Order: sequence, then C-alpha cells, then structure tokens
Amino acid sequence: MRKSSLIILFLMIAAVFVVYSQMITDSPIAAAKKVTDKLIRETSFEFSFSQQTPSSTIQSIDFSEEFPRVSDAVCYAVSSISSPYDSNVTLGISHNAPLKIWVNGQLQYSNENGTEKYKEIAYDMFHFPKTVSLSLKSGENAILIKSVHSSSTNAVHFAFLNINGSFDQRLSFSVKSFFKKDSIVHRWLLIGPFTSDSTGSKPLFDNVFPPEKEIKLFYQIGKQILRWQLPRTQLEMNDVIPADASFKQHSYFEWHYANGQTTLAVSLLADATKEKHYSDFVKKYCATTLDTYDYFRHQYSVLHNTSGFNYRLFRKSMLDDSSAPTLPFVELYLKGILPESKSIIDTIAQYITYQQSRLFDGTLCRPEPEALTVWADDLFMGVPFLLRYAKMTGDKKYYDDAARQIINFNKYLFDSKSGLSAHCWYDQQQKQGAAHWGRANGWMIWAISEALTLLPTSHKDYDKVLKIFRQQIKGLSQYQNANGMWHQVLDHPESYEETSCTAMFVLAMARGVRNGWIDKKYTNNALAGWEGVKRKIAEDGTVSGICQGTGIGDDLEFYFERKTPKHDPRGLGSVITAGVEMQKLLEAQ
Repeated sequence: MRKSSLIILFLMIAAVFVVYSQMITDSPIAAAKKVTDKLIRETSFEFSFSQQTPSSTIQSIDFSEEFPRVSDAVCYAVSSISSPYDSNVTLGISHNAPLKIWVNGQLQYSNENGTEKYKEIAYDMFHFPKTVSLSLKSGENAILIKSVHSSSTNAVHFAFLNINGSFDQRLSFSVKSFFKKDSIVHRWLLIGPFTSDSTGSKPLFDNVFPPEKEIKLFYQIGKQILRWQLPRTQLEMNDVIPADASFKQHSYFEWHYANGQTTLAVSLLADATKEKHYSDFVKKYCATTLDTYDYFRHQYSVLHNTSGFNYRLFRKSMLDDSSAPTLPFVELYLKGILPESKSIIDTIAQYITYQQSRLFDGTLCRPEPEALTVWADDLFMGVPFLLRYAKMTGDKKYYDDAARQIINFNKYLFDSKSGLSAHCWYDQQQKQGAAHWGRANGWMIWAISEALTLLPTSHKDYDKVLKIFRQQIKGLSQYQNANGMWHQVLDHPESYEETSCTAMFVLAMARGVRNGWIDKKYTNNALAGWEGVKRKIAEDGTVSGICQGTGIGDDLEFYFERKTPKHDPRGLGSVITAGVEMQKLLEAQ
C-alpha cells in the first residue's frame, strides 16, 4: 500500500513537472527567444573584400582618384552609349570642376562652374542639379567627357533619367568596341593629363586637345606619350551572410529600417529576460556600426559605392534611412551605453526636423510614387525615434511632433467606413490609396502604442492619441480570422494570412489591455492572434508568412502577389515584441 501511494505521488509530481515544462516551453517569451536565437545564429558581424564593379546606372568618374597629384590640367573619358532605338533622353549631371560633354561629336553640355552633388530622394529616384536633353540614334553613340583639374577633388556623376527621376534602364555604357575581346567590365577609358604647355596659352577649358579632334589609341605630344587607360580597380568591403542563413537579401546587422526595429525588439527581450547574450547582441550590433562608420563613409563618398554596405546611413533621403535604423542606438544611449553614438543620433534628429519631406501642416511624407505622398509606414519610421529623442534631450518639441504625426496620419489615412487605415494618402490628388494593407495598419498601431508608453500623460495631446488608439483597435478587431490571424489586405479574406501585421496587432492589444488603454475583452483577440503567430514559428525559430518589403500599389492584386521570404526582418521585430508583450500580459492576469 505504501509503495503504491509513493508511485501515485511520483506520477502526480511528474505530471505537474511535465505540464510546467510544457508551459515554459510554449510560453510567449520562449517563442520570442527561439526566433531571436535563430537571428543571432545567422548574424556573423563579419566582412570580406570584393572587387567593386562599375554601376550600370549612375556613372561616376573620379579624375582626382585616377590622376592624383595633378592640377592645372585636362583629362578625358570616353565610352559608348547603347540605345535600342532612336530616342530623346534626359541626362542628369553633377560635377565639381569645369566640364564639357560631347555625344556623337556634338557639344551637348558646357559648364565652367561646379554643381552640388546629385541626391537620391527616394528609392531609385534621383535629383541631379543639371539636366540636358539628348537625341540618340539606334545602336552605339560615342560620348566624350572633358574635365579640368582645378581643385583637389574632381568627380563627375551622371545618369539617364525618366520624368519622375528614376533610371532610364533602356540605355547602357560600354567600351567593348575598343577591344577585340569582350571581357572588359569597365564602362569608361580615361586619358590625361593634358596641360597648357602642350598646346599654347589658351585657358584649359577652351583649349582644344587631341581627343576632341580624334579618338586614337595614343597621343604623342613632344616626347610624352599619353594613352587611354582603364579606371583603377577598387576593393570594397561587404558584410558576410552565413551560407545557411534563411534570409539572404541583406544581413541582419546592416543599417536598415527592418534591422533597426528587430534589434529594438531584441533589446526589449533582453530587458524582460535579463539574459546577457541578448543585450550583448544589441551592443555588438551598434558597436559594429560605430567602429566601421568612417570606413563606410569613405566607401560611399570617396569610392562612390552608393549601394554598398550601410549606404543608407549616408544617403539619408527618407525615414527608412534615418530614424528607424537608429532606434537601438537611442535605446542603448538612454541606458548609458555607447555614448559615442550621440553624434549619429543627433544627425538623424536634424534630418527629420529640417530635411525630411513634409506636407504644409508638417505631416511626414515622401516624394514617391508621386510628390507629397503620406505612407502609413512612416508613422513607425518616425514617431518611436522622436519619442526617445525627446526623452534623451528633454526637448518637448519632439513629443509635440510625435503627437502631431499620429493625429495627422489618422486624419489622412483612417477610413471611418471600414474602420481601417489606407496604406497611403495622395495629397496632390486628395485621395487615399487602394488598399488597407495589413502591415501598414500594423506600423501605425505599433507606433501609437509606443506613444502611449513614452508620451507623458500630462501632454496636451495624450487623450487625442489614446482616442485614436482605441478607435483603431476597435476597427482592427473586426477583421480577425477565426484562427486568430489577420490578412495581407485586411478587408479581403481572399488575400493570404500575414504574420507581421498579426504580430503588430497582438503586441498593441497586449500593451493596451495591460496598461488599461482598452477594454479587457481584447485579451481574447490578443490570445487568439498570438496562437496564430506561434503557428508560423518553426521548431528551429524560422518565422514564415512575413510579407516582403512593399511599396505603394495601385490595385489590390499588387498586395495579393507580394512574396513571403523566410525569416524576413521586416516582421521579426514585431514577432519578438509580441512574444514579450504577451508574456507580460499573461503574468499580469
């Protein structure tokens, strides 16, 4: 009898242990750790060299790099433009020394003064300070460039542009016609320096040197032989992505909005678990950027590698480039970690305040797909940073700006009929975009939950922000699937179930219930949503069902057809944060 009782007691204890272990294993925080552990495994923080390849779009010719220690001289570059048919095209030009350009023997551009450098104003949209219209014939068109060395830097940049500033991809540059073999990757041949001593006393800009008369293989001027040469081959440094990584579009530690919000989530997980390897990851992520900052600025500015590693940090043409990637840096700075990051943080704040595109009422906007377009995404890209920068500096104007963005975005994007927000607002057309995209609504509700967390309750707009939060939560709850998930286009159940928006809604509802911002009835929505998210997490931590990076679409099909790469960082941050917030909610019950 005694032995039987002991066996029963042992079995009861074992059963309790199994149940407890299952609860720990299946807990939201355990799932968040599983996702994060995979992220850490697939982040190398390593770099390697590769040969820089010439751009097929922006043509950058740096005469000062090719002909160092040369001044008061003229240099030339020659190439061939291949056009599929007779066409009229627009050439955008920027340069910082006197410049002439001939196409098919006709002078097309002449400027004795330099210009400002071109600027990428949005994804693949550019502003060049000078433009010229060219008539090209079908086939090959000879182009000759003349530049005068009059300063220590002498670089020319140009590209063929469409009317909206994007690249005209029909045209290409090549020097293959100069070679019997076609293995040459360079797009230009260079020659120089020619000096006034060679040809007389005319100003260099007006002096006619031999290449302007005839393109020959070499030129003999007195005893000097000048020959055409290929540009120097430069090495560039790039990130190393592990061969077995699930996601290979870019590394998890590059300066990128998706990585910024993901690493912010890891910081939140580190605070919740007190596990050092998570906080170590966040610190290494930020320290790597700081340690390599000067090199990659050199690679971007001097080597003209405008699409290499961390180029967005120096491009700074949109909120994707600026405030969102900075979030983990500000988070660490507020904890007294890596104080040297202040210069980057301050630079980003200056950009948002004084350079970022805005509507007449101060609403953050973009120049794409047309001027003055408000993207729902940008509420998250801007507001969480503004809130933290206000806390960092003690300057209330950043709290004011954050609250203003929430109020204005809601004004332009919220559709009272559906209870959802449109992906965008076209200010020139005074209309909303075509779709209630899931992640767009997710970015907004996540940003608003950040505001309710960080905005002082005494702020004049706090109650307005709270009202908007409740309004949006009410609308979102109506479109949740029976299995807990939300759809890629929220009010179109024929679109696929999407993980990142579901996680964003879950984290916002969990925060809202725990903090008393919304009714406790939304606990059921959060629980069901979390179960849906959890089903998208594989045993090894891989997250599926995350919509790829998405621009503005003109129709619903655009959103229906978006792909879902495995473990895309555009959704990892929301999944990790949802796990942390759900754990807090359950523990608060």
